[in-house]
Amino acid sequence: MPQIIVDTDLDEETFISTKKKRTHIIPPFQCIGSEGMSKFNIQGLDLPPILINISGPAAKYFWQMVMDRDRTTNIVVIRGKDLSKYEKNKLSRIYLELHKADLVRRVKREYYMINPKAVLTKFENFEGCWNRWQMHP
Repeated sequence: MPQIIVDTDLDEETFISTKKKRTHIIPPFQCIGSEGMSKFNIQGLDLPPILINISGPAAKYFWQMVMDRDRTTNIVVIRGKDLSKYEKNKLSRIYLELHKADLVRRVKREYYMINPKAVLTKFENFEGCWNRWQMHP
């Protein structure tokens, strides 16, 4: 255990703070939305029931988008030129379903944004990401 030796006068205040070292070894993880209100008065989005109510292909594609997204902006780029006509039709149907569930919005051609309340961005980027989400109905 480390020792701290402090030399102070009787009138002087000294504050010592320590940071607890993480003792649990955990794998990397992603934060998904949950219901409730944060201490900053932001209403949460309860993601698990939404995923239960969408089709299997839409849920699978949503998770693929989560894995491929930019973690600071929640934006996914899907290049249409790389897809067959069948895949484009399938993507179109899946996008409509995900958009209706308020999970994904098209930002511009081939650029899709995942709802930042469904899958959190890096915490310092949340406010900007949320503002951009609200700009695209």
